[in-house]
Amino acid sequence: FKNSYKDKKVKRANKEDWVVFDDTQEPIVDEETWLLAQKLRQNVRKADPMGEPNVLTGKIYCADCGAPMYNHRQRKGRERIYYTTKGEKRISHSNPADCYECSTYNLAYQK
Repeated sequence: FKNSYKDKKVKRANKEDWVVFDDTQEPIVDEETWLLAQKLRQNVRKADPMGEPNVLTGKIYCADCGAPMYNHRQRKGRERIYYTTKGEKRISHSNPADCYECSTYNLAYQK
């Protein structure tokens, strides 16, 4: 709220002074879908070296201990240099590797 229409500073009103009007418009999505979307948004997805988050982040768990599994992705695949029978040098690249590792195993390995 503002003290006057001339005043440029906005002040925060107390919660007791709020007036809330529920269900004044038809919702775009039903409440169940909305709650599911909010739950999915709480999962933090870190971007991999390619710049995009993996779709399975936060959804895969270890079968042995139940800890979350983390995705490890290489920026580029393995580079292989070879020579043909005519002596020409050639370079081939494999696709980036995607692998998942248990967080418990990873922490134990670091110690």
